[in-house]
Amino acid sequence: MDLDKGRATFDSVDKFSFNGIEQDVKVVRVVDGDTVYIVADYNGRLVKLKCRLKGIDCAELKQGSLDTKGRDGFCGRDFLAHLCMGSNAKDFDENRKREDKKELERKLNGSQSLVHAQLGDFDCFGRVLVTLKKEKSSRKSFSQILKEYGYAKDTREKTRAMRQ
Repeated sequence: MDLDKGRATFDSVDKFSFNGIEQDVKVVRVVDGDTVYIVADYNGRLVKLKCRLKGIDCAELKQGSLDTKGRDGFCGRDFLAHLCMGSNAKDFDENRKREDKKELERKLNGSQSLVHAQLGDFDCFGRVLVTLKKEKSSRKSFSQILKEYGYAKDTREKTRAMRQ
């Protein structure tokens, strides 16, 4: 498609968004308890997207940042990775050794598990807001499970889509 220079103006073109797209995706990296990289199909092409889980905030990985039960951010990160690899929340051992970043990524990339994603707009940092579930028919999202187990707090009022 050729770009028509005369018709391409700020007001004539809609802002790009993934809002409303739902599909099964693969989580290939868990940055922390509320940020992941996914691989999705976009118009027949595999794309990697940095995503922020909608409506939650988890402890950061930096020293001193704790979740609602006093656990560090690595515990929330590992719990989310556990969910993304198809495991049940109740089977997670929070007392086990912290996962090495590269080893965790290797496990995620080797996993055959897909999760269901409901993609949204971009947040103020350019990440795609996303709701992840084990499968489309799941009642609870990963955000709800993270809150239920104390790894996240609700920040729905703080999550803002980019305005432009």
